[in-house]
Amino acid sequence: MTCFDLPFNRDSYGKWEFNSDYYTSKGLTAQGGFYPTEQTTDADVLTSYGSSPLPAARTKRGAEGPVFVGPLLREVDPAENAQKFDLLCNGAGWLGGMDDCSGRFANGDDDIAAVNSWLGATDACMWGWSCQDSRPAGWPSFKDGTDTPLAGGTYRWTSTRNQQFCFESHAQFVYKPGLRFNFRGDDDIWVFIGGKLAVDLGGTHLAAPGYAVLDNLTDKNDNPFVEGETYDLDIFFCDRRTTMSNVRINTNMYIQQNTGINRTKDTTYVGDGDRYNICYEETGAGDCAAALSGASGTETKVYCNDAMAGIVTLTYALYKGSSPYTTASGTTLDESYFASAYASGQKVFFGAIDFSSSWYQPVINKAAVAGLPSGTYKLIAAVNGKKTTVATIRVAGTLDVLTEDGQDSTGHIYKVVTSAMAGVRIPVFVGAIGDALENGNLDVDLEGAVDERYTPSFDDGLMVFADSSSQTSLTSSDSQTVGARGIDTLWATVPLAAMTSSSITKSIWVRNKKLALTFTRPAIAFVDSTYSEQINPPYGNWNISEDSILYRGAEYKAYIIMFDPTTGTPCTSCSYGLVVDPAQSSEGLTGTSLEMVEGKAEIRFRSSKRYPDDLTLDSAFITVTTTENSLVFATYRGLVFTEPPVPLPDSVMVFDAKGEPKTYAGLDQNFTRDEYLDGIADSLWISYHRPFKLDSLPDSIIVTWSLDSTEAVTLSRSQIEAAAKLLPSGDLYDSVLTFSGLSLSSEVQTTHSGAMVHSWASFKKNGVVAHQGFSKTVEDKVAPIITRGTISEMSEGLFQVRVTFSEPVVSAESDIKSLFMYYLRSATDLVGSAKYTEVSATNAYIVDSNVTMSFNASLGSIPQSGDFVRAKPGILTDANGNGLTDYDVVVPSPWMLLKGDAQSTIASIKMGTVNSEADLKAPPVQTYFLGIYDSVGTLLEKYPNTLGYIIKTDMGNILTDPKLDSLIAAGKVSIDDVKLHYELDIFTNLGTFVVHKKGSIACSDQEFFGGDCRNNRGYVYVAWDMVTSKGRLAGTGAYIAKLSTHATIPTQGKKGKHNVTEVWGVRRTTK
Repeated sequence: MTCFDLPFNRDSYGKWEFNSDYYTSKGLTAQGGFYPTEQTTDADVLTSYGSSPLPAARTKRGAEGPVFVGPLLREVDPAENAQKFDLLCNGAGWLGGMDDCSGRFANGDDDIAAVNSWLGATDACMWGWSCQDSRPAGWPSFKDGTDTPLAGGTYRWTSTRNQQFCFESHAQFVYKPGLRFNFRGDDDIWVFIGGKLAVDLGGTHLAAPGYAVLDNLTDKNDNPFVEGETYDLDIFFCDRRTTMSNVRINTNMYIQQNTGINRTKDTTYVGDGDRYNICYEETGAGDCAAALSGASGTETKVYCNDAMAGIVTLTYALYKGSSPYTTASGTTLDESYFASAYASGQKVFFGAIDFSSSWYQPVINKAAVAGLPSGTYKLIAAVNGKKTTVATIRVAGTLDVLTEDGQDSTGHIYKVVTSAMAGVRIPVFVGAIGDALENGNLDVDLEGAVDERYTPSFDDGLMVFADSSSQTSLTSSDSQTVGARGIDTLWATVPLAAMTSSSITKSIWVRNKKLALTFTRPAIAFVDSTYSEQINPPYGNWNISEDSILYRGAEYKAYIIMFDPTTGTPCTSCSYGLVVDPAQSSEGLTGTSLEMVEGKAEIRFRSSKRYPDDLTLDSAFITVTTTENSLVFATYRGLVFTEPPVPLPDSVMVFDAKGEPKTYAGLDQNFTRDEYLDGIADSLWISYHRPFKLDSLPDSIIVTWSLDSTEAVTLSRSQIEAAAKLLPSGDLYDSVLTFSGLSLSSEVQTTHSGAMVHSWASFKKNGVVAHQGFSKTVEDKVAPIITRGTISEMSEGLFQVRVTFSEPVVSAESDIKSLFMYYLRSATDLVGSAKYTEVSATNAYIVDSNVTMSFNASLGSIPQSGDFVRAKPGILTDANGNGLTDYDVVVPSPWMLLKGDAQSTIASIKMGTVNSEADLKAPPVQTYFLGIYDSVGTLLEKYPNTLGYIIKTDMGNILTDPKLDSLIAAGKVSIDDVKLHYELDIFTNLGTFVVHKKGSIACSDQEFFGGDCRNNRGYVYVAWDMVTSKGRLAGTGAYIAKLSTHATIPTQGKKGKHNVTEVWGVRRTTK
């Protein structure tokens, strides 16, 4: 017996294939045929299997090359991605062929008619001898009667070969749906997949095909294959006759024939460091090297430690990065280095790697490492090309700042930044920094820095922060600790206010390495409205007014950009305040700036004087500076202001004054009004700088309050005339115009910092009638409203309520735990106006437009889903001081219904009187529906003479979860499967059993929830009528009542789980 490694390659269809038609056996020159024993010698015989050399087995007999199949049979079936020839024969895993091919392929010609019929053809070529000119691509030609290649020769070679042999192959594969296996050969072929015969082509014949779809097969126990599981693949083949020997295997299975090496810690070792066991494993009849070492079949052989000696060669190398480490002297610590040094008597390497006890059991003492520069090293063991990491040795770097780009063992790159604009924070990395890696990055040893303490040092004037958002800078005495990540990040900057020169360089360090950081003072400039072109004219009003004429009192817009003066690039990380500097601007020029975003800002300015006027011929100029540093400024010159020909808007305000009808189901009418503010601006107040002449009213007024620019509202001349009020003199209109009944946005919108009013008027200019708009910023007088209220159960009994407003809000009080009033519909123990109450949160915080509060149900009644909330008046306001109003004003701010997770609680009726006329034959425990907002008093009225538990688990509310709702809509979850389960046991106070009841109620229960608990939400009252299970009235005294309950929700498990035990009291009346 000998061994042969069968070489597999990917075919053009992506499958693994061995095809002897295109294989040249070792020792031969002619392509085609499977002859694995042509060059075997005595040394190749597997004596460990009991075999011995047999010269007669090397006898060569007359042989011929393979025969190809015809073109139609070589076509690929699109469904199976296999040649049609391979699909001819049915078997355990394939029934799409012509039959099971029993007795076929004996001489090749007897099957032509059947094959044609299966192909749907009449005269298709089956074997190459019938269509020699139709040979496939890559098929060779030979000189007739020889195996000498010859262009244009015959399609088969003729020679002698060592034939009449058998082979077996054993491997494993991991099953997944869609696997296929095809074997083509002569003569006997048996293929077992998962221990069960899948291909059976016994007998002497030409190359015949076997095909199997693994999805159609079962394993040896008749169980379907399981995805991800490993199964055996066993092939048996015998070539019993001349003159051909062919083998073709084609599959999309990944066949495993494995060898490997691994290491484990030796737990029996007592000494410094760790000793490791090194093991070499051969699995699944791997390659011939495995067979020669004694492995057979699917047997796994493991050689550990000294047992490897004489069987395999174990080598070591010390890696740093992706290759063996090369020392500063040029020595590479590869396999030959360790093997040579060990052979020369060296047993300990770099203090940490010790082979004194055995080459096959190294001891690694990381604490003793010496002679290696800082960094991460791996001792790699290898056998026959298989490698494993024995140990990772880290030589800690120096704890300091990272001055060049670094890289940790995970491959993460730390980019070092050394310059920024003033005020921008630069990240500074602190860690155990080693030498440069092979890619040039400094080695960052994460493990070596964890929990290390350090105190950063830095130059005066450099502000250093522990995190990117902290407002408190570190001092030179503040120590830090490297966290679990193994690297710390500090943040350094020089504030803009400290920039007395155009650039400043400051350093930061921990030990010896200083990181120099350069900060540049930004510059600002006036630019066009696209922020792409700087404008700095010596005179003129370009880009501010189309005709270069500005009017006294009118508001104008200009654009500012902040940039790096050294590069000219915009500073997108800059967000500073801007202000018009009156000391560096002409008298009477004032202005405001909108918030700078990514280095871009708008300013709006006006002049209360004419330039030039009766006293000066000079034009005006305006200077804008940053609020942080007056050295950062830009001046616009050449501004000319003339007297306006018409009144200009001087002050503009918008209000939400008109309410909309709104009702709140379940809210006590004592706390409601007919109308509520809707968060839509509906009133406009404009004050002009002087009264209007009778013929100088604006032609139109355009209001851009809505964030949607397409919703700008235009007030017509007729609306303006209706709003104008004649002054007592009779020759002027009042300078104030008031408009109501508007809708300045289609959606709720209570703020807009960029809102404008454009008052358009006609007047004579140079003898020609001109039409021009005059703009003014709108002052926001619209109060915020609540737009959403949600409640979430964070853990058992702990809830979070989040109230969202239409814009960011601030609190006028420092204690923000009691900002709201509630109407607690869920508090069944409260009646009437008592439900309107304040509930203090255990914790609260405000972020932008959200107020988030925490509540603990154990502290008493808390807000729940279905309750109403409103802000206390005058406490919460927007940035302009607009506050919400109380419920009892003429037009109040609206209520908001809380939605989300409902609290699951248990209430009870603990004391009752026995009904002496009770029906003793009726079930002693029954369940009843209780509306969510019904009180306990409702139960006492409906079901007197009962004691019981009220299970306040609102399944309907739970199903409002969007994920569950979508699953129900898709039919993947049924409300039939959403159930409330309960079990009630009652005993006397002495432990005697009284009554038991167990049951469940589905969300779809018609009696309780009208068929759907989402539409008819409620609780369950488990009531005991004080009758025992034996049909007797309960006696006066104390009883122990135990309740166990939970709701089952598909995909979410159990909700509202409770186990409650209470003492109940029973009274009996005397007649």
